Amino acid sequence: MSFDDNWHVPFDRLEAYATGRAYPLERSSIEAHLLACAHCRKSLAVVGPSATREVTLAAIIDRIDRPRRPLHRSTGVLLVSLASPALVGATALLAAALLAVVGVTAVLRPPWSAAVLVALAPLAPIVAAVVAFWPATDPAGSLAPATPLAGGRLPFLRALFATSASAAAGLISSAFTPLAWSDSIIWLAPGMAFAAVVVAAATWIDPARLAVGLATGWIVVCLLWARAARSVTTLGSVDDLAIHDAAVQVMGVVVIVVASTVILWRRDAQPNWRTS
Repeated sequence: MSFDDNWHVPFDRLEAYATGRAYPLERSSIEAHLLACAHCRKSLAVVGPSATREVTLAAIIDRIDRPRRPLHRSTGVLLVSLASPALVGATALLAAALLAVVGVTAVLRPPWSAAVLVALAPLAPIVAAVVAFWPATDPAGSLAPATPLAGGRLPFLRALFATSASAAAGLISSAFTPLAWSDSIIWLAPGMAFAAVVVAAATWIDPARLAVGLATGWIVVCLLWARAARSVTTLGSVDDLAIHDAAVQVMGVVVIVVASTVILWRRDAQPNWRTS
């Protein structure tokens, strides 16, 4: 490099130098030029802080928002969720309500405990998915669009926490029923499929409206099933419910896979309520 005042270090190379991306030989040449060139020193004073800031922000985003270590990723889900007391409280209340309703039914009307479990357990993940996207349960709220962090990742993590907790409550509730283990989880695939669809659609439409539609449809199916099962015992009729069919279970898994793919694709998108 020349010390001639008619030549100056290109702007992009100053940026590379400021952020540590310049090659060693290039860095030495730029430093030698800077000693004799006041113009380039002034340019470096302008570009240096800005370039360094961008690199710092990129590193923060990469560390917080896109962790690569599996253990750190799983721990992050819990930490992000626990950072919202409102979400933890709502999720705990939902899980407790499901446990209480199935438990009380098992005490008062034991034959109906299985029907109550199959009817209500799939609704818990749907409600949990909506709760995770409520403005009141999101600590960042509408401020999130102004931050450098990816818009949808944190709500998606909270949805994973809430739906997993609600599904766990449903599995525990099955202990209150006389169902065999294979029958007690027949609601799980449809319930998680419903929740996955709600979460996947949350960046396009209001998740609450979709959740109401899915929940209503499920309740209608259960009412029709209960009506058709009047002539037989409730426990025995569980096996006749449409979701017990292997094809429906497989369909639930397929929906979960497809919805999860959409969630992965849309993970940087802002949830619908934040942009409305």
